[in-house]
Amino acid sequence: MRNILFVAVSCMILVLCSCLPIDKQKDLVILAKYHQQEQTAHLTKNVALFVEIMSDTVTHVQKGAVKKLTKQQMQERFSQYFSMVEFIKWEDTAPPVYYIADDGSMASVLVQKRVELKVKSDSTGAIEKTDFAWTELWRKERGQWRMHTNISTEKTIP
Repeated sequence: MRNILFVAVSCMILVLCSCLPIDKQKDLVILAKYHQQEQTAHLTKNVALFVEIMSDTVTHVQKGAVKKLTKQQMQERFSQYFSMVEFIKWEDTAPPVYYIADDGSMASVLVQKRVELKVKSDSTGAIEKTDFAWTELWRKERGQWRMHTNISTEKTIP
């Protein structure tokens, strides 16, 4: 009897939750804020600001490889990267494109970005220019959007 009651209550909760309205406009505002936060984090070299929007594990697809990195590994990776470069530009070359699943549980953001930077160890002071295109996959975790996958391509600009 307890099992039947548990199953019945669980089904009712699922039905009620699936009927809750999804506020996609609110979600778009939040994802756009996070997109801006990524730029701020890069330009100010604020690793903590950058990794706080990530899931505990992030899948990173780049240069023919798929890697799963913990938030701690992402923090170490970006700390090292930020310490090696001076950003000149980290700007969108087209407006981001946002998609939110009908149930409001997942989203993707398509990004095109121009990055110009100087590598501190390069004595010539040359400016590296790179165009990036990437897809961020986001999911709601405990009611908060978190980036869980980044799929990236890049093209060096001569």
